[in-house]
Amino acid sequence: MVEKRPVLERSRERLIKALEEGVAPLGLDDFEVEFLSFPVARLIVEVIGDPFLRHRFAVAEAKRAQRLFKDEDEETLIDIA
Repeated sequence: MVEKRPVLERSRERLIKALEEGVAPLGLDDFEVEFLSFPVARLIVEVIGDPFLRHRFAVAEAKRAQRLFKDEDEETLIDIA
């Protein structure tokens, strides 16, 4: 079972980096924390309900995904899609 605190801290980090830097950090150290922090961060964004935050977070996460996928081969990308 994953501890709640690391997930919440990672969610917070994703949101702060999205606002301050416009890109979410990669954070590949702990798969479970990383996997769970995205929906938690999205939930926080939706509860706040600010359109600017929603847009900024979406763009930051898209940039993060682009960085993660840029070195993948075509077959892997097709499998992911």
